[in-house]
This record gives sequence, structure tokens and C-alpha cells, in this order.
Amino acid sequence: MNYTNKTKEELIEELEALKDELDRLKGTSAIRTSNAGLHGEKLPAEEDDAYRSFTELAGGILDCIPANIALINNSGKILAVNSAWKRFAFENSAPGKDYYLGLNYLEICEKSGCREYPEASNAAKGIRNVLLGQSPRFSLEYPCHSEKEKRWYRLFVTPFDFKGEKCAVIMHINVTEHVRVEKMLTESEHKLLFNKASTIINSALDSILITSPEGVIVEVNEEACRRLGYTREEMLRMTMWDLCLPENFSHDEGRFKETCQKGSAVFETVHLKRDGTPVPMEFSTKQVEYSGSKVIVAIGRDITSRKHNEEILVELNKEAMVTSAALLHAIPDMILLLSSDGVFLDSHIPEGNSEEYPLKDFIGKKLSEVLPQLVTEKTVQSFKEVLKSGKIFVMDFPLELEGKQFFYEARAVRCGENELLLLLRNITEKKKAEEEIHKLSLVVEQSPVIVLITDKQGKISYVNPRFTEVTGYTLEEAIGARPHMLKSGLTPASQYKELWKKLEKGEHWKGEFCNRKKNGELFWELASIFPLKNFMGEVTHFVAVKEDITERKETELRLIEYGDHLEQIVEQRTESLRKVNQLLSVRIEKHKAAEGKIENQLQFLKTLFRTIPNPLLVKNKEGRIIDCNEAYESYFKLELKDIKHKRAEDILPPHVLDKILEMEKTLYTNPGHVSVELASTRGNGEPFAVLVSEATYLEADGSIGGTVAIMIDISEQKKLQEKIQAALQKEQELNELKSSFISMASHEFRTPLTSILASADLLEMFGRQWKEEKYMEHIAKIQKGVDYMKELLDDVLVISRNEEGKTQFIPAKTNFLELCSELFDSAKLISTGNHKFIYNYEPKQKIFTIDPKLARHIISNLLSNAVKYSPRGGKVILNVKAEDNNLLIDVIDEGIGIPEADKAKLYEPFHRAGNTTSIHGTGLGMSIVKRSVELHHGQISVESQENSGTSAHVILPYKP
Repeated sequence: MNYTNKTKEELIEELEALKDELDRLKGTSAIRTSNAGLHGEKLPAEEDDAYRSFTELAGGILDCIPANIALINNSGKILAVNSAWKRFAFENSAPGKDYYLGLNYLEICEKSGCREYPEASNAAKGIRNVLLGQSPRFSLEYPCHSEKEKRWYRLFVTPFDFKGEKCAVIMHINVTEHVRVEKMLTESEHKLLFNKASTIINSALDSILITSPEGVIVEVNEEACRRLGYTREEMLRMTMWDLCLPENFSHDEGRFKETCQKGSAVFETVHLKRDGTPVPMEFSTKQVEYSGSKVIVAIGRDITSRKHNEEILVELNKEAMVTSAALLHAIPDMILLLSSDGVFLDSHIPEGNSEEYPLKDFIGKKLSEVLPQLVTEKTVQSFKEVLKSGKIFVMDFPLELEGKQFFYEARAVRCGENELLLLLRNITEKKKAEEEIHKLSLVVEQSPVIVLITDKQGKISYVNPRFTEVTGYTLEEAIGARPHMLKSGLTPASQYKELWKKLEKGEHWKGEFCNRKKNGELFWELASIFPLKNFMGEVTHFVAVKEDITERKETELRLIEYGDHLEQIVEQRTESLRKVNQLLSVRIEKHKAAEGKIENQLQFLKTLFRTIPNPLLVKNKEGRIIDCNEAYESYFKLELKDIKHKRAEDILPPHVLDKILEMEKTLYTNPGHVSVELASTRGNGEPFAVLVSEATYLEADGSIGGTVAIMIDISEQKKLQEKIQAALQKEQELNELKSSFISMASHEFRTPLTSILASADLLEMFGRQWKEEKYMEHIAKIQKGVDYMKELLDDVLVISRNEEGKTQFIPAKTNFLELCSELFDSAKLISTGNHKFIYNYEPKQKIFTIDPKLARHIISNLLSNAVKYSPRGGKVILNVKAEDNNLLIDVIDEGIGIPEADKAKLYEPFHRAGNTTSIHGTGLGMSIVKRSVELHHGQISVESQENSGTSAHVILPYKP
């Protein structure tokens, strides 16, 4: 049997089945002979063989289970361990070669608990309770870190009766990966969970108030405002004591103190509406962390109707309950009649709600035979107080029935002199909702972006701490104000008109604002604003999620300014050249007009010619070089004597010669000035970019005497332009990637979230009336949606780590056969049933040195694509070979294939082929596969034809 792919729940079920089988065989010869063998009695040969076969079978099964398992007797002595226990003990330096056999496990735990592992003491206490019969089973999650890695384990203790002696099975399961995944999901889902938190709180049918430990109201939902008749702004200026009756003040204050001490409380009170009308309320309170402070979440329910029902039930006796069956059927709670000593006398389970109240066969039994010991003790003590005082007793407690965890709320009233009436309500879903609210409240406060909520009139009702950090406005200044306090006047009015036009239609708006902080400083925001609707489709609030993009906008402005600066430099250089040409022309004209000053003018020109920092070259009308300045000789490492009387074709390389000759031809045809950019090399062979400006000069008779060329080194300008272009290109790619991610996330998360929310709403409204099949159908939809979003987040996390260069190649010895088999079996689970799976593993060896995590990304994504993109079924083939220190992996399907136009973008993140629009996907899988193969220094190739299937071939090197 293969246990490597089983979950911890399945392993527990296997152990329970093994325990049941052992209990069943207690009367058989095998058990009889095992008992005889343990107590030193002589066994008949045939019974000895049966005993040996049975023990070998049981031992073989335990050795196949990857969890660490040991069997202890009622004093805690270790009687037997499986192979996994031995391996773990060996790896962690267990004393002796017997791996703790014969030692007292309880003493080991207690000694460890006294030193550095406090969880060990809790484990010893839980194991003793199981051995003493005080608890049906025990479990505990604890850290077990080593020097190389951080690990978490879960301990399961199950009782085992052996010939009248109470023994126990100790099982330790490694849940490290589960703990890590939960942590990543908690950190990665903040933004999505915030929207869900707002919807849950404001769409709740119960009143929800969040207060300080002193009772000051800091948050309230719409239902509480509606029920009590106050506006939200009025309630946020009140305390819980402003709402309760004066005579109930000390009672309510005591329950709040109990919440602060114990973490939660359930109690009844009476609140006053704004018009003075009393409203009986039942509150469930829980203390949670909120923005670094302790707050109390109070969920209140109007129990006017239930109080009325309870008053009726207190006056009824047993005969009245029988004759009033119609009234009992109308009450959603389970009703129990008990004697003063805690014996169940009669019961009523609401019709169709047997799944919520799975208690059965308890009439005539005592409380201690049905409920856990701690619950029984507390209940009996409270019953005595009820019988004595006549007051109503209220408590809630957890109860594990038929392997499921339930939470119940119990209400007891006196019925006659010596009997009690007990109303039992299933509050399991209510407890889950409280946990969800706690989790989501943390998400809102820790969000890295600004979150702002307004009512329909645009008044701010909530901002998170990031708002204060960015704008400088405090929470008190923001609440009740309007967002236009941030206006700078630089955002066009037309943009605000477009925003409100979309929001009034119930549509989502996205854009940028230039706003002003409290200190007057300007900042830029990228905002997404969308309306929140209640269950009737009416818009109740507007939510704005805004990101500070000031730094990005400043970078854009600097790039624009730098581009303008470069243009100014070019204009200045051009103007300088123009002035030089004008100066040369003036000097030539003066030479014609004043021959007496020609020597001075000539000397001036020569000085100017030699001192110009840019290379100058003078050619006659035949195109031969007659002079050059010192800058030219320095740049090109040439002397005038080496190039004098030579033509351009004698010294210039072929790739620039054509442009120079063309420029000279133009100048001789149309005298004037011409500029051209060339790629040239200096005398040392160094390449550089040069701007060549060449102009004609005239002889005394007005004819063309030749040309003068000036060369400007623009290499640095070119490099700067290339850097600017590269930066702009990178910014564009990041914007496109961000847009793709937002578009994908909006679409891919909206669909499962809609399905989850719809199923949750239906379960809340109708779940108690549905049959098991329909109920579980919606549970499955919720689980499927969560699994899909988890897979999506995993892919996004892998892509993010790849983009940041954080993904590392960590080779290790890996059982590749086991890895491939596991992933191949997982692929079958997502099949529609129309696929034919073929798996060929040819290598003789199993262990290869590769990165197991990256290999898992490669194979799982290729198999998932093969199944997902062959919706009509067909063959899905996985072939594995090993040649020349390479693993050759082929994944082949007969699916829809890849269109020719999409093959070039196959490995780009978020890109999806045109023929996959009807199939769920993110476009991240092949990008992850490509990166994982490259980190292995491997190769991947894909052959595909539309409507004819796809074949992926991977070459994965491994260390011999």
C-alpha cells in the first residue's frame, strides 16, 4: 500500500480502521494467542503461526505510514515504534540503538517541558487524560525546529484497549508545508480579503459593534444603526453604556471585563433605541488585535421573539409541550427536558435540522454520558443555580460528535420544581464568522495601500493607517469629512465628472489624482474606486483603494526635463556651428576687401582653426585634404603629413565613405551647409559617434574653393539617449505587466469569489433546510474556489520571485520516480473523465540530484496544461528517460493546440493563446516552467499544431 500521498486526515482514518480491526479480532485465535504470548503462556503451533502472521501484517502496515508512530502502555512505557519513528530518532540523535524502546514517554515529555519545550508538558497532560479515559482523543500542533530548518508537527493520541489494559497510539505528523502555505496565503490575500471584510460586516443580519476594552464604540455596521435608530456618526460618539438600561450597567460591564480576561463571552442585555424603546439583545463578544491595540468585537442579535418564546416555554410543563407540537416545530432551537440531577427526560429536534443537532440515543442518560467532563461540571453547577434562583442560564461550549467539531449555545430555565428546560442552538457558523471577521479586520489595517470608504453622500466613514501616513490627516480629522479636502486644484474638473458619472451607474472607475497633503505638499495617487451594494443591489458606500505614485510621476517629469535639456544642447551646438560658418565667411570677405590686413586675418584664422576643440578638416575643390587642426590629429592619432593631399576614399572606412561623398556632392551642387551623424573610430580603434558638419568656402573670385568639415563627438549624448530610451522602455514594460496582472487578477479572482460568496449566502439563508447532498454541493463549490485562488496566488508568487531574482537553484538527492508518480496521479484528479493517461518511466534508478521544487513546477504545470487544454479528452502521456546525465521529459496531449500567432509569446507572463478564452487560466504556467528549466541549465522545446495537440520536450541535467 502506498501511504506517501495520503493526507494526515487519511492517515488517522487508516489508524482508526486498524484499531477497529484489532478490537474485532480480540475474540479470535490470533488475539487469544497474542495475549497468551504476551503473558508467557505456551501457544499451540497453529495459533503461534496465526499470531506471527497477524503481527507481521500490522507491523508492515505501520512501517509503510510516513508518520512517526509509537505504542505506549497505561504507565507511558514505549512498547513498539514504526520505521518512521526510528528514522526520526536516528536523525535527531536518540539515545541508544533501541530508539527510546522501554523508556517512559510521559517522563521524557515532562523533563523536556521543564527545560526548553513548554509544549512537551501540554503533550504529557493530554496523553494522561487519554490513558485515564478523561478524553476520547488528544491532538497538539507544536514547533520542532532543527539547526537546518524550521519544522512543525501535529501530535495525535488515540486510546487502544488491549486485554483490559488502556494503551495509546502516539502519532507525530510533519505539517511544516501546511503551516508555511497558510502563512503565505495570509500575507498574500490582504487586498482581496479587505473587500470581502467590508461586504461581510455591512451585509450581516446581526448588529456588529467594535469597541475599546472600556466600551467606547470605534466601529459599527449598518444593521446596528438601523436597529437602534442612530446614525453611524452618532454611534461613533457613544459608548456601550449609553445604549444599555441603567440597571444593567454593572452586568454588562462585568461581561466586558470577562471578555478582556478570557478572550470571549456570551450574554444577554437590553438596549434602548433612540426613541426609548427597549430591545432585548444577545451579544457574543471576542477580544482581538486591531491596529496594534486590543479591541472587542461584539455581535448582537435581536432576541425579542426568542425571549417571548422562552417565556412561553418556562410556563409550559411536559404535557403542554406535547400538546403544543406546532409551536415547538416553529422554534429553530433544540429543546431538552432534564431532571434536577441531570438526566435527559424528553427532547425536541426542529424538523429538518437533525444535522445541526446530531445528538441521539441520549434519553434516560445523564449529562456526563453525553457531554465532555468540563462541560458537564460547569452545566451541573449552573443548573443548581437555575433551580435555586429561577434565573435563565446561558453558556456556549464546543462539542465533537461523529468526528465533527460543533459549537452550541445552551439556555436553561426552571420548569416546575425539579425539572429544567434546556434550549440548544447550533452557533458553529456564527463562530466561524467571528473568526473570519477577526482575520479580515487585520488585513484592512495592515494594507500597504490607502483604503478609504465613504457613504453615498461622499462623507468619509473609514480610512486605514496608510491614509494618515501618506496625507498627514489624523483619523479624527478624516472621519465625517469629504475627500475633496485633498484636492490641489491641479486635477481637471472633467475627470471628477467622469468619475461620478461611472459611480452613479454602479461601475468601477480608475485614474490618477494630483492631491495635496495636510502640510501643503503635492502628491500623486493611482486610485481605483468602486461602489458597494447591499443584498438588494442598492449602492450604500464607495470604496477607494489608492496607491501613492508620487515617486514615479517625479521620475517621468525628470525624464521629460532631461529630454528637453538634450534638445537645448543640440540647438546650442548647431547655433555654435552656424556662428563659426558665419565667422569664416566674414573673414573671407574681409580678406577680399582689405589685402593689406590679410596677414593679420590669416594669423587670426589659423589661431582660431588650431584652437577649436572639435576636429576640423579642410579640403580643396578636388576633394583632397589640405589642412587639419590639432584636435583632428589628437582624435584620430594622425598627423597632417600623413593625410595631406589624400582624398576621403584614401583614409575613410567603407561604411562611412558613401555618406561623406554624398555630402560633398550635395555641397558642390548647392553650396551651403550639410550635417550628418556617423559611427567612426579614433586612432586607438575606439568607436565613437560623431556629428559631421561640412560647409563650402569660396575663392576670391566667388568660385567654390573647397569645403571645411567640423566633427563633434556625440558619443556621450548617444549613450544618454539610449539610457533614457531603455528607461522609458522598461517603464512601459512594467506598466504593461502591471496592467496585465490587474486585468488577470480582476477577472480570475472575481469569478471564484462570486461563486464563494453566492454559495456562502445560500448556505446562510437555506443551508439548515437543505438535504445533505445539496448542502455539500455548495461546500464543494467554496472549497474549489479557494483551491483555485490558492493555485493562482502560488503561481503569482513564483513569477514575482523569478522577476526579483530570488528563486534559487538548490539541487538535492530526489526520488524522481516518486515525484513523477505523485504529480501524474494529481493530474488525474483534475480530469473530466474523458482522458486516457499513459505513464512511461524508463530509467532504472530512482534517485537523481536535481532541484525537487523546480522539477515539481516543471512537471505539474506541463501536466496541468495537457489536461486543461484538452477539454474533449484524449491521451495525456508522460514519458521519462535518462541519457548522458540528462533527464528527458516528454508531456504529450491531443488537445486544442497552440495557434501559430501565439507561439512567439508562449513563455511571456500573463499571455494566453487566442483559443483559450473559455478555459480558466492565468498565462503564468509556461513562464514558470521556462524559468525553472533555465535554472537547471536545461532546455525546453514545444511542438504544437492547432486542434491537433501539443508535445513539450524538456532536457533536465542532473549531477551524477
